[in-house]
Amino acid sequence: MVRAVITLEEVLARSPADAAALWLVRQDGGESEHDDLVFEQWLQADPANGRAWARACEAWEGVAALNAPEVDELRKSSSRSAWWRDWRSAAAASIAAVAIGCGVLHWAPYIAEQPRTQIASQNDPASRLRTLATLTGERRSFILEDRSVVTLNTDSKLQVRFGPAERRITLVRGQVYFDVAHDATKPFVVESAGATITATGTHFEVETADESMRVILVEGRVQVVAPWAGKPKPIDLLPGQQLLASRSGVTVGKADLASVSEWQNGLVSFHDTPLSQAVLELNRYATGKRLLIRDPKVAAIRISGSFHTSDLRRFARTIAEIYPVRTIESASTIELVSRGRLPR
Repeated sequence: MVRAVITLEEVLARSPADAAALWLVRQDGGESEHDDLVFEQWLQADPANGRAWARACEAWEGVAALNAPEVDELRKSSSRSAWWRDWRSAAAASIAAVAIGCGVLHWAPYIAEQPRTQIASQNDPASRLRTLATLTGERRSFILEDRSVVTLNTDSKLQVRFGPAERRITLVRGQVYFDVAHDATKPFVVESAGATITATGTHFEVETADESMRVILVEGRVQVVAPWAGKPKPIDLLPGQQLLASRSGVTVGKADLASVSEWQNGLVSFHDTPLSQAVLELNRYATGKRLLIRDPKVAAIRISGSFHTSDLRRFARTIAEIYPVRTIESASTIELVSRGRLPR
């Protein structure tokens, strides 16, 4: 079947609710780089679009009880006429399919988890400086003027300044994934914790915290100059490698590429990780009650598994089902304690 190309103007001509329903149909029909680009532009055009998309995603729950035959019948009824003439029925079928199958809606996680998402950006026309940031618990993707895409994880902030000779990014805090548009005449330079990462067109992640930073190269090549490497000299990374830099030194080794895609989909994985470290990681995303451990024995328990970063209560319940701990909730915390400990 030939897939009709849709433009930003066509989508913006619809109401936010109608456009959100249309996107459900488009996504259920398969992935498209062109659709990805137009979708991101539509989200950034008006905060109302993000809210409409969040409401559409929440509709999953309303049809989650449907069984497979019911979904098939709904999809058959919606396909009896062309989708552009009966796209509301197709949207209902798409919602049902997503509720049953999960994962069809490629962009849903960071919108659905934070319906009140705000884009924190400022433009300085004189310096062409743009600041992009996320709040705690949210993730956002931004399309830059050169068509590069940056995805910010929770509580992250960066500054963008494009000049005639280079594209310069300063990562102030947090974790960012860069999908860099190729331009050999204008290097893409990221500054983080005193280090510089230079690329022309590639995919990589940078995370900074407390005078340290990590670079993971997914595709292409990057060159890193770290101030803690004695006499600084460029270090070339290859796909699948990571560079860790801090005042204790610089190391290059094999990267966990799965973790790069996981956080962009609202997940985090632990592999024989101390529970205290897992709690520290998940609390980065906490918008309500935070996880708490005060018992050293509980903190030392080692866990493995993948968890949603948006639901700390679910994480605590899961840990309590698998390990010898239970939960105690207060107004501001969910504490993990030994099962043998008596309630206060």
